[in-house]
Amino acid sequence: MTTVTISPDALISALNKTDYYIKLIFTRGACYKFYEFLKELFPNAEPYLRKSDKNHVVTKIDEKYYDITGEVTGEYLPLSEADIKECKTWLFSPKNMCEVCNERE
Repeated sequence: MTTVTISPDALISALNKTDYYIKLIFTRGACYKFYEFLKELFPNAEPYLRKSDKNHVVTKIDEKYYDITGEVTGEYLPLSEADIKECKTWLFSPKNMCEVCNERE
């Protein structure tokens, strides 16, 4: 089996080039699912919530934060057990909108 080494930035960039809807899926309710995807490839990944409104999950990898848009900055909090339970219920829907999701292309 061949092992491929790729940075989170390169992976996210390549994933975004696959289909326009990738970004929409992971910014409209499936941000926790994106963390789970990254966790499979980066075992040290940890989920964090945006501190200001607690409605968007980002992934911390090696002291940097990421979502489907790439590296992000801001204030984030580690997820509590209650947060994880809630975030696992979040699903993609065109109607699920958060501040990040409201971006239109």
